[in-house]
Amino acid sequence: MVIDLLTKFNRGLCLSLIDSNVVEAIRMYREYTSYLHSKDNEETYKNELIKTRNAFLKKLAFYAENEENKAKTGDLIACYQELIVAFPKNHTLYIKCAKCFNSLEQFDIETELLEKALKINPDEIEVLKALYSAYNKDGQLEKAKETAEIIIKKEPDIADNYYRLGEISDKLYNKYEKEDFLKNAILNVEIAKKINPNKKLYPMALTILYTKTGDLNKVEQAWGDCLKFKNELTNTEIVNYAMFLFRKGDFKNAFEFYEKRFITETKAVKYPKFNKPLYDGKKDITGKTLLVQYEQGFGDVFLFSRFFRELKNKNINIIAKVPNTTLEIIKRSFPFVQTISDEINLDKINFDYHIPMMNLPKIIGISKDNLGTTGQYLFADDKKTLEYKEKLFNNNKFKIGINFKGSIKGLNTRNIPLKELLPLTLIDNVQLYSLQFDEPDETFKDTNIINLAPYIKTFDDTASLINNMDLIISVDNSTMNLSGAMGKKTFCLFNMIPEFRWFDLKGNDIKWYNSVKPYQCKKQSEWKPVIEKIVKDIKNYLKKETK
Repeated sequence: MVIDLLTKFNRGLCLSLIDSNVVEAIRMYREYTSYLHSKDNEETYKNELIKTRNAFLKKLAFYAENEENKAKTGDLIACYQELIVAFPKNHTLYIKCAKCFNSLEQFDIETELLEKALKINPDEIEVLKALYSAYNKDGQLEKAKETAEIIIKKEPDIADNYYRLGEISDKLYNKYEKEDFLKNAILNVEIAKKINPNKKLYPMALTILYTKTGDLNKVEQAWGDCLKFKNELTNTEIVNYAMFLFRKGDFKNAFEFYEKRFITETKAVKYPKFNKPLYDGKKDITGKTLLVQYEQGFGDVFLFSRFFRELKNKNINIIAKVPNTTLEIIKRSFPFVQTISDEINLDKINFDYHIPMMNLPKIIGISKDNLGTTGQYLFADDKKTLEYKEKLFNNNKFKIGINFKGSIKGLNTRNIPLKELLPLTLIDNVQLYSLQFDEPDETFKDTNIINLAPYIKTFDDTASLINNMDLIISVDNSTMNLSGAMGKKTFCLFNMIPEFRWFDLKGNDIKWYNSVKPYQCKKQSEWKPVIEKIVKDIKNYLKKETK
């Protein structure tokens, strides 16, 4: 049976549409070949089916090849979908299609495509490297590690291959906090550095890995290697170096490098644009008005507001622009400062100079031995404190305020699971109160901890609640900073690797606050011994008080 000539026009339509509308071309091709297939018991239809398939797939492959970097991702996926059906053993098609899903950040599909490509051709090293990357991005860390190990076996002399294994071992350490992963990460990055000592990436990675061990001497050595590439350092890396110097207590150099925090390539600190000059501490601005701009967390407002008195002693008029939730307590504690909300329009403020709040220590010239006021300089509302006492604390128990986690934007390694604190509830004549903001009652189900979240709207409320406590036990967060700045007896829970501000946790206080005693994990997130020590110290304290 002869096929009608007009029917064969469909072949031409399918082919002509590829360049202008490839998705429609494929739809029409499938429809036409399905029709021909239904009649392929007739020789003429079978021949037309073969001709159509051959012509269409040839042009479709040509289109995909030539438009790979120009066509829309969806068009390319449609092409590869059809070509893979036609040529299921062509591993190159899976690789190219995988790139499309990578660009869409659909890494699970990318991994499946690359796995299929490797089954067809197991020796393709670049596919293995792409698969490692896809596993890594998809969170399949164990598979990424296995792939990195296979790559090393195939290419044992390439530095980047060891770096990959170090990188993924570090991620596994971050996830599981098992020291073997960290040791493996360090070992492999050190091998990479030994193979190629002329690449900044490797010593830079070691600065981070050594920091996680707490070995600052090794961190310093790694930074020494990094500084050989000083002309290549990014602003982000310079800020990381500043953080290392803070850890060492080298404040003078640390603050110089920390200036780059506003222009880092990633996660730059936000700071408003002003039409007034930045104050660098060198010029005499006696009698002038200086706007101190809040820039980072609430804890930093409490930590660095101590330096307002030093500015006052220089006869500088001060405007402090702070978050609303800190407004009341800053205003009360520093009556000589014009304290305003961070939400106020800059056009309504008259000032001569401006300065980021975390630049205050730099212009004042502090050192690790002279941190300004380390006793009380923030004050709660006495009236509110008394109201809370009569309403919430009318008992003779030893009252402990707890705070076990910080902002969701902060480092979660600072937090401690609530269950770790439960041994504190078993101490005789002790009552625990949660100072967590906006924490549901459900969190404290099956415990005798009293949830004070309903009474906390601002830090001024928190301050009055703190005033009613005998002791605060907190992780490194804004509540700890507030309690320390109020001079309240505080036990601060630090993980093995603390945040960079805390340069010396070996003594009976944390240096910035003389009322805050550090309790630090000897191993990352190993909280049990820390809490046991605190329970023992509280019991001993209570025994002395009752004598």
